[in-house]
Amino acid sequence: MDINGKNRVVNLLRQHSHSRVELAKKTGLVKSSLTKITQQLLNDGIIEEIDVLQPKSRHRSDGRPQTLLQLKPRVNHSICFYVSTENICGNLIDQTNTIIDNYQQIWDLTRPESALSVEFFVDLIKKISIRLCEQNQLSLTEIKIITVATQGKLAQASGTVFYSQLFKDKHFNLTAAITAATGIESKIFNIAYCSSHRIQQLYPQHDSFITVLLGYGVGVGIVIDKQIILGPQGTAPEISHVTYSEHGPLCYCGARGCAETYLTYHAIIGKINKSDPQNFPRDTIAKQLEHINQELSRHNILCEQIIREVGRVLGHVLSQLITIFNIKTVILNGEISVFYPLLKEEIDTYLAGHSDYRYGAGSTHILREPDDNVAFQGLIELTNESYLV
Repeated sequence: MDINGKNRVVNLLRQHSHSRVELAKKTGLVKSSLTKITQQLLNDGIIEEIDVLQPKSRHRSDGRPQTLLQLKPRVNHSICFYVSTENICGNLIDQTNTIIDNYQQIWDLTRPESALSVEFFVDLIKKISIRLCEQNQLSLTEIKIITVATQGKLAQASGTVFYSQLFKDKHFNLTAAITAATGIESKIFNIAYCSSHRIQQLYPQHDSFITVLLGYGVGVGIVIDKQIILGPQGTAPEISHVTYSEHGPLCYCGARGCAETYLTYHAIIGKINKSDPQNFPRDTIAKQLEHINQELSRHNILCEQIIREVGRVLGHVLSQLITIFNIKTVILNGEISVFYPLLKEEIDTYLAGHSDYRYGAGSTHILREPDDNVAFQGLIELTNESYLV
């Protein structure tokens, strides 16, 4: 059996149902190979046939139903964890990228003293995984893979966490620890990589682009000729600790003026709340960002100054990436991208005002992807693409 061909077929069917003719065209498989693969997948209960009534056309005058192939739901379950400084969310999914069940635990890991130990985290992963399985009449041994997406310097290929704001420990192999505790294959992803993966699907017209994820952390993805660029061992590019001002706010890494001390929603909310505590709401992050946006529409000087500074920091970081990679399309995503109009204005101004980068100022396109869930959706897709059927 052609394992690669088999998984190519399954990955195509995750997008939508296909006819055998469409599958042959997209996979490049000859008819005999495709027939063998699809029959095996049917026998294994991984795919199923459906009849779809086709409208009469110039090519089909009989209106007879067409037989398509689709993935069977509730088959090949996996568990993916989306982990931030605010919470951990475990999701039981099937091979169709459908969420069957989920479990969320709230926490606050924004302070260094609240960082987790590896032992605690791995034990929690195991407990949540068992809980999700038991609630859905599954055993843990039936799970295909367990994945974790978070921020930090992560080696996706080896499973090593070099450092992350979430953990007390540094330089440890998280996937090895999870697999040892659960007996299930595991994999880790940088959240920015998940975002880049999903944005590739949403923006197929762009072969090369830079995507910046702005939320509880800040991450970047670089796509060149439709390939996501990664460093050694699958590490994602790092911009969180690019210095904007050596006299800036103290970062958890010990340095001052790192980009992350300006660009996260914790940084923005903290500055506005500190300057105007009487009028700033004590509410969810989403409500607080909505409040800031409303204040911007009222031309609140304090809010405008802080958001414009965020735009300048982004301009500072992006100007370097644009120069190095000669990429002219930038896609902003995440909760902070809600301030897109002001951010774009400041980024454009920064690029135009710095002589080293003027060549790119007029031709750089700053876009926004408004769906804040693209990183999470990317994680689900990557989870199902990470095991062989």
